Amino acid sequence: MAAEKAKRFSQSKKEHARSASHGAFFCWALLKGGVLCCLFVLPGDLTISLQSGSPVYGGVYLSFYFTAVLLYLRLIKSDPGFLTSEEHHSLLEDGEMRRRSKDSDSSHGIEMRARAASLGMAGPPKVEPDLTASVAAALDKKHQASADENAHSDSEDIQAAEEFVDKLAARLSSRGGRGPAQADNAAAAQGAMEEGAPVKRRATDGLDEITLCVEGEVAGGGYGMEGATGRAPTAPRSCEHCRTKQLLRTKHCHDCGRCVTTFDHHCFWIGNCVGEQNHRLFWWYLFCETITISWGCSLSSSTFQYTDGANFLSQWFMLNTPSLICLLMCLGFLVMLGALLFFHTYLIYTGQTTWEVTRPQQISYMRGVPKEIYPFSEGGCINIQMVCCRPRKAPPRAWQDPIGPYKETQKFWWIENEHYSCF
Repeated sequence: MAAEKAKRFSQSKKEHARSASHGAFFCWALLKGGVLCCLFVLPGDLTISLQSGSPVYGGVYLSFYFTAVLLYLRLIKSDPGFLTSEEHHSLLEDGEMRRRSKDSDSSHGIEMRARAASLGMAGPPKVEPDLTASVAAALDKKHQASADENAHSDSEDIQAAEEFVDKLAARLSSRGGRGPAQADNAAAAQGAMEEGAPVKRRATDGLDEITLCVEGEVAGGGYGMEGATGRAPTAPRSCEHCRTKQLLRTKHCHDCGRCVTTFDHHCFWIGNCVGEQNHRLFWWYLFCETITISWGCSLSSSTFQYTDGANFLSQWFMLNTPSLICLLMCLGFLVMLGALLFFHTYLIYTGQTTWEVTRPQQISYMRGVPKEIYPFSEGGCINIQMVCCRPRKAPPRAWQDPIGPYKETQKFWWIENEHYSCF
């Protein structure tokens, strides 16, 4: 019943997305065709340039216009990064093997129950009282041994933490005194041991690389460039619709019905997702379309006609109604496309996606990451290179879980800091 309901929901989402994409394509074609017709029919800079002996001005505009059209049509049929690689097939095979294993186990249990019923065993087999008592005694003995072992391991952890605090205090005193951060960290660790809280120790070569965690948080409460967030690693994610594991930054799109690597968003204007494979194509479309629309605003304003007389305003509206409508449409789409172009430039430069920016608390691997940290960034230039210069048939990228420590390239202080935020 639940599987059928999920299947119907997925089909309805696909149909709704398909109808929305068809309507968006119709609106896009109407806008592009209407603007071009107005610019060709009405006398203005475009017609003057094409009719003159040097049509460079009009030719450059038409080149941007048709480039944007080709990019739009290419985006509709592009692959955003659907999980269809060999790695995904292996994951699917693993999921299918686990499902078959569960099915075989359940069928084996059904066969055993049927065999017991055929032998006349209506209920579970009876167990002798002596056997039940011996099993209970054995279980009690096992639980007692486990409790003793846990108490012994806790005492060892507390002793190791005490030794670490002593070494840290000696090292700080040898440096000529404690700073406020080190004093707070040592005090927090000492208080945690006195209260009996679990203190974890990560053994490394130097004391600077050791992190004390009290109840899963870093002692002192900060993340730092050399510290960690204290967050546990993200559990392996899986898709209940595709019945397979998901790579980090992968999301199942209900409109497309498939999992998309480095998912950004589903754009109903193109009827397709924007992901790892076609993000650069989407940015170039926004770039060319923004130039085309802004240039169209200038060409539309050049088609206005002016007259003199007593009824100047009414005559002006009568003469320039088509040009005014064309200009208003271009201005409306210019605001939307310009904002999208600026936003996606920011996302590419900082190594983020729209999904991660808009819903960070709903994503398991983004919880606990500081706001001013961009965990998947490797520097602005490298981020742009990874998006723009990525091979077409490259396998999906295996992203690292952002649990820290973070690098300096993952913090763009000039975009967001403790004093202001650009977003």
